[in-house]
Amino acid sequence: MDATVAGVKDGWPKGVWALGDSAGVDAHGGAEEAAELATLVAEGVPVPPSFRVSCGGEDAEERLRWAVERLSGEHPDLRIALRPLFPNARLRDRFARHAAPTAIGDGEDAGEAVRGFLAGLRTSDLLGALGGSLARLSAVVFTMDPERLGSAASVDPGTGDPESLAVWVSRAAPWTVDRRTARVVRSGEGPLDANEASLVADLVDRAQLVLQHPVQIDWTRQGSRFVLTSVSPLHAVPAFSTAPYRILTLVAADEGTVAPLAIDALDRALSRDDEPSEEPRVRRIYARPYRRQDDTDRHRRHTSDSSVPRLLLRAARVAKDVALPLAAVRSFERGLSARLAAVDGQPLAAMDAPALIRELWERQRLAVEAFILLDRHRLATIAVLTALEMAGCAIPRESFPAIARPRNTRQRRRLNERLKRLAENIEEERGNLDGAEGLSSAVRHRFEQLRGELVDTRLLGIDICADAIGASDANLLDAIRRARRFDEDAFRRARRAEVRRIRQSAGEGALGRSRETLASSLVLLQSRVSRSKGVAVEGLAAVLLRVRRAAVEAGRRLVDAGVLDEPEDALYMDLAEIEEALRGEPGAYASRVRLRREDDARWARFEAPRRIEARRPHG
Repeated sequence: MDATVAGVKDGWPKGVWALGDSAGVDAHGGAEEAAELATLVAEGVPVPPSFRVSCGGEDAEERLRWAVERLSGEHPDLRIALRPLFPNARLRDRFARHAAPTAIGDGEDAGEAVRGFLAGLRTSDLLGALGGSLARLSAVVFTMDPERLGSAASVDPGTGDPESLAVWVSRAAPWTVDRRTARVVRSGEGPLDANEASLVADLVDRAQLVLQHPVQIDWTRQGSRFVLTSVSPLHAVPAFSTAPYRILTLVAADEGTVAPLAIDALDRALSRDDEPSEEPRVRRIYARPYRRQDDTDRHRRHTSDSSVPRLLLRAARVAKDVALPLAAVRSFERGLSARLAAVDGQPLAAMDAPALIRELWERQRLAVEAFILLDRHRLATIAVLTALEMAGCAIPRESFPAIARPRNTRQRRRLNERLKRLAENIEEERGNLDGAEGLSSAVRHRFEQLRGELVDTRLLGIDICADAIGASDANLLDAIRRARRFDEDAFRRARRAEVRRIRQSAGEGALGRSRETLASSLVLLQSRVSRSKGVAVEGLAAVLLRVRRAAVEAGRRLVDAGVLDEPEDALYMDLAEIEEALRGEPGAYASRVRLRREDDARWARFEAPRRIEARRPHG
């Protein structure tokens, strides 16, 4: 059934649409679920033959009866069902008793079934919630197999584990399917076998990936495949680990997927000697780095301390604590150029396997050092923000980036300006930034010159996958597009606005002038931390580029040995795995890499939760 803008096709009544048609969604009810169903249909997720029908107006019964009779005529071997599409999830949850499908029995009159369906919706409480009429409500008329019905969830409903899918006919006895292997890890009850449970699990996983949030679906079997009949958001509380994990925030709140080789360096940097090695400090969840938490990692809110002398003492301690990471970054920066020059002088291609392994470990240690510096700046930022809050300056969490984000170095700001100017030149000639072909000789010369200057410069961030900006035309164009979107002035304005708000907040109430002066000093201290953190981020980018080069050289050798498919696959292994593979130890390295790359594709656009809570004890 092809969607039409007018909602009328082949004699369809007005107010009847194919399920995948987004027309009339806002005007005729069911906005949230109808929009999501339209998105799923557009992405090829299978749904049964269906109509979406407006329930408003005097002719609602006629429209619904037409849809039922049309489907009955086209699919005489299948049962027909109706269910309401509520305007939002809140109303759906409130009136869950109406949300179950109403099946039309064999030999039952279509008109009678439709009248009974509408009568069930015209209750005083539902009509009151909808504003007195069913105009905001739509219904789905669809085919179903009453013997093969069930539900599924894209995360384990009990633990919130994102690597477990749940499928059930009986909610009390669900099937649990491992997302990575598609294998059933716990059998449930109902007319399903292991293969069928895996097929349904794949259906709900596809829905989750398209909609980019956890979902619960209803499904039915039609012919040789399973189809989705409804979808709703799933608000599961992640509680599947043995310790609480918080998404890692060193450069940005969520930089997206991060390859395992970078996770390996992060874990080595943020681990402690007094903790068991079997429990990682940093692990990959939703293909993101999550840090295991303890009490020293948490930023607790503090109330204002009325004693100015105590606040001054606190500020002095903070300044002393902050001085240490600032000095460490200065020392790191002074020696970095010489260390990078020594690293770049190593002939990776000429090294034998043991020498390459040693070189990889040395470069990884340098990355670990940079990650440690960034984490020390994170703790310094928390100390400053805590002192500001004690001085009476409440800082909303959404305001943290404005005052605490790393500030680009002067060299990075100049580079972004050059990239923006080049973007303007390319757009003037091509009208877009889709490629560098057909440029004038002058612009092409500037393009090639800038690319040559950036063979050892990459984009900022904690992931190891980013190659040098000058490594290819595609990389340079990507950097140009990013620079075009980046607004340094907007960040500067946001910071100034937040500083003004902090000073105003501190100046209110008793001893306001003293508190405002103290707050100004702490803001200046945080500005130094942000600038120093920007230097550390720049150094990390340079170091990760060198680790990447050594890992890719190892990957080339493993490709030649038939162990990996691509040289860059080595970035999806940890250092110990690369060493084992280079030493010739057997292992399913290519399979591991493929699964991890699939993780990145699976979660790339997924909004990961900030915190993964620990599993709660029973009883």
